Amino acid sequence: MRELPRSASGRRLFPELSALAFQHKADLEAMEAVKKVPMAATIIRKVNELWTEKFFYTSTIGDDLKLGPRQLPRVWEMFREAAAVLDVKELPDLYLNTSYEVNAFAFGMKKYTIVLCSGLVDLLDDDELMAVLGHELGHVKCEHALYKTLAAIVANTGGDVLTSFFGVTQLVMLPIQAALFAWSRKAELSCDRAALLATQSPEASARALAKLGGGGLRKRTDPLDLDAVCEQAKEYERLDDSILLKGMSLYQSWHKTHPYPIFRAKALLEWSKGEEYTKILDGDYLTHAGAAALRRNQSTSCPRCAMTLAPGSAFCPGCGERIAMPPAGCPSCHQPIDPSWAVCTACGAALAKAAACRCGAELKAGWKFCQKCGAATTPPT
Repeated sequence: MRELPRSASGRRLFPELSALAFQHKADLEAMEAVKKVPMAATIIRKVNELWTEKFFYTSTIGDDLKLGPRQLPRVWEMFREAAAVLDVKELPDLYLNTSYEVNAFAFGMKKYTIVLCSGLVDLLDDDELMAVLGHELGHVKCEHALYKTLAAIVANTGGDVLTSFFGVTQLVMLPIQAALFAWSRKAELSCDRAALLATQSPEASARALAKLGGGGLRKRTDPLDLDAVCEQAKEYERLDDSILLKGMSLYQSWHKTHPYPIFRAKALLEWSKGEEYTKILDGDYLTHAGAAALRRNQSTSCPRCAMTLAPGSAFCPGCGERIAMPPAGCPSCHQPIDPSWAVCTACGAALAKAAACRCGAELKAGWKFCQKCGAATTPPT
């Protein structure tokens, strides 16, 4: 446990917090599934270049009110505090629109922007609004914005715009839509966790989600019972006991970009009671430096389509890009080594030399032919 700095309101700040410290496993896995769908990487990259960011930004800056130190300063200071808590160093633009919808969203890739709807700001108390601000900043921190923007466009147009724009059939677009929506729902679970880190109040964060499901009436003072919310979520989960009801639930939700808010409230309350959240509050979390080291040791990303690659991949399975292989490492100190070395120059450890073909390629036990040049060989067994 380490002492963490605190904001003026007393909330813990998490210096150098990596998004991987709180991202939901399902979010990360679903993103990889999106990238593996044929043509997905190409379409997503092209849409962002030509349309999404410009489309949303033009509409926002023309219609909505930009917040700042002189424009709704109370909300602006809460936004700054949430960014400081989550270690979001580059503050996105924040806008308020006149829609009385209970909603907020983030978009952009090169320039991040967050929009709050008036209906949401009017409905929530300060702690609940802090949860929403943390949630949207979670999308920024997890670099969700491009894919969330595309999911919103596809949800609103049914994929017709993209189908006509790229000259592909709906049959091609359907798996991209399905994978994108499935990821979008799981990404919300990661950002609900960011909301909890921003508020550090499980009750306030869960109340904000419950109000998205209809649990908030501005002119009423009746209490909102979170235990009853969790019981309601359990009723929904019990639908899995019936194949028919499960099928109906899947049919109703496959095209949605967000999971049901009652389920989200229950999932967040459960996470708040777990070890992962407690360790973050104690200062024991994955930092940017730790995440970078983890990526170097576990996997690499394709420089062309950004798909995560297994260690040692020579080609990207998503787009076919050839991957530059990293130099071999010493088994003792992991420093780069030259294949001709007998000992590691960094730590002095003896290096076992692998059998080699006359073309220079490494040969493994049992090989009768070289995989690089095809020459017959008799490697050691």
